[in-house]
Amino acid sequence: MNEQEKEINLKRLIYKALRNWRVAAVAGIVGALAVGGTKCAMEMTKIFDPGVIEERQTEYLGELALYQQKGELIRKDIDKAETSIAQQEEYNEKSILMKIDPYNEWRGSIDFYVETDYKIIPELSYQNQNIASQIVYVYNTYITNGELYQYIIDRLENKTEIRYLREVLGASIDAQNFLIHFNVRNVSEEAARELLTLVEEGMRAKQAEILQSIGEYKLLTTNSSAYSQINYELEQEQKDNLQEVEDLKISLTTKQFEQLEWKRGEKNIKEPIISKLDAVKEGIKTAILTGVVIGFLIVLFYGVRYLFSKLVQDREEFDSWGCFVAELPRSYKKRIFRWVDRIISRWFLGNVKADEYEVRLASATKQIGETAKLSYTSPEPVLALAGDLPKEELEALAAAMQKFKAVSGVRFVAAGNPLLEVSAIDTILQADGIVLAAKQEYTRKESVYQIKEQLHELKKPLAAVVLTGADALM
Repeated sequence: MNEQEKEINLKRLIYKALRNWRVAAVAGIVGALAVGGTKCAMEMTKIFDPGVIEERQTEYLGELALYQQKGELIRKDIDKAETSIAQQEEYNEKSILMKIDPYNEWRGSIDFYVETDYKIIPELSYQNQNIASQIVYVYNTYITNGELYQYIIDRLENKTEIRYLREVLGASIDAQNFLIHFNVRNVSEEAARELLTLVEEGMRAKQAEILQSIGEYKLLTTNSSAYSQINYELEQEQKDNLQEVEDLKISLTTKQFEQLEWKRGEKNIKEPIISKLDAVKEGIKTAILTGVVIGFLIVLFYGVRYLFSKLVQDREEFDSWGCFVAELPRSYKKRIFRWVDRIISRWFLGNVKADEYEVRLASATKQIGETAKLSYTSPEPVLALAGDLPKEELEALAAAMQKFKAVSGVRFVAAGNPLLEVSAIDTILQADGIVLAAKQEYTRKESVYQIKEQLHELKKPLAAVVLTGADALM
């Protein structure tokens, strides 16, 4: 068979699917009423069923517990975020480190050396103990337990807390060499030197107590200095702390929105008691869903049927034949909601109108006749109408074309179906040209291609194709 694949016309496909919208609507309504009514009746029976009531009560309590648990977790997350924001903002506000300009950071250092009168006497087998290491450990405890820091805070001009002071004042111990090293960081040279001075005062204040408890020693001071520098690491640390606040605020806002959604979710927890109104609502929802699904499936069915149909669906079937194709619109019965049909046809069809049957028949007859006069040598060309249409329809079409012919000397006759009737072949052999008559959604594609091949074998030219019953604008 010479049937060729053709591209799918999307607008035509949609029209074919929607054209039978009444079937989809009626089936959808019937299905909706049946399924929705059944659902409503089933829900009604549950109102007084003890087993259903108990089951719903259990489900309700479980859902409510989960809902409350989720709300508690969200509340804890919000409290945690608010606390973290407050702590971070307090740190950024009070921290000395956050106030230092990283491009002008002042640093200072001071070293303390513990000196005693300890000497090794070679001729003695027993040597006195060197108390310097004990003194260094006492100073180490004095520093690490915060006593020195508190001494300094009590005398600072700008008061602060130990946790902030520890960030800018650090100490290290070299017990073997009896050295204690301090380093400071601050916003200005004056502030750095103030810390160094208070460190020395605090160390001297401790010296009197150690003299009484351990013994004589000297606390020597070395390498006391202050200088400024650029500190890119400090700059990044400050940026990270500020960004941390922003990130926490974003997290808090997210949790607050989540809490709002959680509060709205309380409406979705169904009460364990089923009312008649609830049963009706369930029935209506089920009915709507069922109606939509059934309607969609029927529309889909008509669309698929169009795609895989073995019948001639439109004039595009003959576009590759290389001859004139005339479309004669079908007639439509008056039905309710015809305005819906009108809208669908205007959106998805071409310019063929249902009330133009006679105008199009006359125009097609004239064009076919003029072509025949030019193509055939016979003084009175005979054009035979062949196709698988019922005999009476074919004869009526031939009579109508004979009536509307605008070119003298051209005659139209009905031949019949050459695939089934021998008389049709005789008529075709006596004719000068052939007009193939087909009917949309009636004529089989296989039939028109077989007739075309038969005409080729009989060496009879195909003058035109007339497609009746074509879709048209309403």
